[in-house]
Amino acid sequence: MFKSSLRRLFPSARSPRQFLRCSSGGVASLFAIVSPVLIGAMGLGGEAGLWYLTQRQVQNAADMAAHATALRLNEGDDLASLQSLAEYVVGQAEVDLSMAAVQLAQPPQSGAYIEDGAAIEITVTETVPRLFTKMYTADPIQISARAVATARSGGRACVIALSSDADNSINITGSGLINLTLCDFVSNSNAVSYNMSGMGSAVSANCVQATGTAVTTANLTTVCETIRQGASPVADPFAAVAEPSATGACVDGDVGQNNQVTQVTAVEAHASGMSSMRFCNGLNVRGTVDFDPGLYIVEGGEFRINSNAIITGDGVVFYLRDGVEIRFNGTATVMLSAPMTGDYTGILFFGARDATAMSHTVNGNFGSVMDGAIYTSASHLDFSGNAMTSFTSCTQIVSDTMTFTGNMALNLHCLFPPGPVLDVAGEVRIVE
Repeated sequence: MFKSSLRRLFPSARSPRQFLRCSSGGVASLFAIVSPVLIGAMGLGGEAGLWYLTQRQVQNAADMAAHATALRLNEGDDLASLQSLAEYVVGQAEVDLSMAAVQLAQPPQSGAYIEDGAAIEITVTETVPRLFTKMYTADPIQISARAVATARSGGRACVIALSSDADNSINITGSGLINLTLCDFVSNSNAVSYNMSGMGSAVSANCVQATGTAVTTANLTTVCETIRQGASPVADPFAAVAEPSATGACVDGDVGQNNQVTQVTAVEAHASGMSSMRFCNGLNVRGTVDFDPGLYIVEGGEFRINSNAIITGDGVVFYLRDGVEIRFNGTATVMLSAPMTGDYTGILFFGARDATAMSHTVNGNFGSVMDGAIYTSASHLDFSGNAMTSFTSCTQIVSDTMTFTGNMALNLHCLFPPGPVLDVAGEVRIVE
């Protein structure tokens, strides 16, 4: 077919060799016509590839500059300092600043975060001179890239739901009053992390931070401008604390009598260095019971505080194992504080980490004090009825999931916690 085509174009050439030796001028004319098109196409393809690589480089520079400036925005740097930082980062990303412009806007001037004071927008525009395509036009190419990053301060948690996938891992129903002073609700669930369905509930907090989504009502008041959905999960703050060993002689778990005062003293030597006492068939408290400082191991039943009981104790930690569930009656008064030193600093109730099917119920009179952490990382925790605590205590709640229901008046104030401060790390994200 090729030969027949040559014969039609060049009838005097009977073979490819004759075609190559042809001196009629037709070949030269053909190449003269085709060559500019071929060379232009090759040049355009090569130059388009260069533009694509430049676009990738400029976008990378914009992303890096947005992330870096958002970090410093979170630390309080002014706009002039942020602009200088953005230009420095873009230059370090191998964008020629003599050929590029770096524009910073805070808050962003366009997009979904246009009114977000915690967001920063970086636009990088590089002027690229033409090469092969200059034969068509001398105007340079403008290649732009835009990135938006948000910077959220971390805050301090006093309520943490650790479950990664439970629906309504923090569930607020009923008509109670919940006040978290200077601290946050935090949920690690990637489902509905925080669900405030009780129309009569009034909740205030520094912020709500949800890895998944948050369902709220108009009765939620926060100090932060907006609740944080899609937040990074937080680590278990007590994960490094080893569970106590269950050692010591078993003692009777029926403690106290109605209308009587009972003193409980831990006398066993424990590996943790604390004095300990072991209740092997649950712990059932009546009357007024005062616990001396120590580790109290409760297993094989319930930890029950009965009607009108008063339980007090400073420097105490209750370790719940072997299926023990908390059952605090709504008319009971609880006045407890966690150890300030030692292995279990700041932990008031320590639920075994294998207690995945357990559910604890905490009620109590208003004015009760639980100064320390309720740590039940594998279990559900239910604050119901007239659950409390007073403004004078720092109750840190760290559980797998939790529900707040009933006519509670729950006040958590954690400016000076007895144990570790449950800080939530700040977060910087590229969002556009």
